[in-house]
Amino acid sequence: MTISRWIVPISGFTQSRSRSNGIDRLWLKVRDQANGTVSVVPPQHWNSDWEQWAGWISRMSRGEKPEVFIFAYSWGCGNGAIQLARELRSAAIDVKAMVFSDPVYHSWWRPWRAMVASPKILIP
Repeated sequence: MTISRWIVPISGFTQSRSRSNGIDRLWLKVRDQANGTVSVVPPQHWNSDWEQWAGWISRMSRGEKPEVFIFAYSWGCGNGAIQLARELRSAAIDVKAMVFSDPVYHSWWRPWRAMVASPKILIP
């Protein structure tokens, strides 16, 4: 059986698995959508290894074009969702939709820019 739909929640900088947060609550609401063809991924940290996740999604979709939905918060938007979308594009997989909550720009070279003059987040 091929997984044809992926739901990927991505947490923000201050969120972790050590305490309840909004991404956890969202995951609890959507996890009942999971079945043989739909994967609801456990909440991911904003700086997860997105290249590996894109590879996993591609392999588990077995050559089919899956629908990917990303829900993200804070740096999960400005880093996680953007990086995952880029990696998926490299694997010829498009993201069907992204839902951002309080998106924050992220830069590895100038992280302070998010506090001073945050540039636009460019969605690939």
